[in-house]
Amino acid sequence: MSTQTFLIVENNALYRKILRRLIESQTGWSVAAEAADLKEVMLYLAHGSPDVIVVDIDLPETNGIEAIRCILQQDPKACIIAVSDFPDEEFRRAGLKAGALHYILKEDLDVPRLAQLLASCPAISRHSPCSEGRPPDR
Repeated sequence: MSTQTFLIVENNALYRKILRRLIESQTGWSVAAEAADLKEVMLYLAHGSPDVIVVDIDLPETNGIEAIRCILQQDPKACIIAVSDFPDEEFRRAGLKAGALHYILKEDLDVPRLAQLLASCPAISRHSPCSEGRPPDR
């Protein structure tokens, strides 16, 4: 079994720690790096390419929506999962429109849900229906 690498993009250090524990609790999942803002993300992506990028919608300076767009300019095949405290449909639509494969509320994120979301990431599931590009149901 190959290891799936994650980049956590979250400005709250406590939530980064929670996400890291959640991810690393699973065999075959590993956090390659953490970033608190877009600048740190872009520095990391210049040298590495994780399988999955978990992006908080509420980031300092540049919001998560813009961060998703910038990440996809750098790596068009990135598997991005947007996370948020905001249940508003407007934020969900904006995150998906920007290019995230999924948008999930932080309170709903657990290991089974994350595993379900990862099944549609091309880097994770080479045989998924969306392995040829972004899923049509964004």
